[in-house]
Amino acid sequence: MYFVLYDDDCGFCSKVAKTIENIFRKNIRSIAMGHPILQEKGYNIMGDDFWYSFHFIKNSKWYTGVSGMIEISSLLPFGRIWKKLLQFPLISYLLLKMLTYFRFTRKQSCKIR
Repeated sequence: MYFVLYDDDCGFCSKVAKTIENIFRKNIRSIAMGHPILQEKGYNIMGDDFWYSFHFIKNSKWYTGVSGMIEISSLLPFGRIWKKLLQFPLISYLLLKMLTYFRFTRKQSCKIR
């Protein structure tokens, strides 16, 4: 089982996390970052920057930001291709910019920079 952690105060973040969960119904579970189950499973919240990023847990290994997107993309059809593409800094930068743009056009409150 894999986990996507999201800021549940952010409507955009919640929608993205739920969409990912719906695509990978059996493999990924989305969990709000403040949910007590994280501490129960032994995942400690890591400082203030924890709230400013995207997190993905795969096989008990923690991925944050772009590295999390790369790992999730590897689960998609043609995953190896997506994973390779996202490893190019320009492509991952553009994807993050696009997500930021969508976030601001929806006028959602979000802690992700």
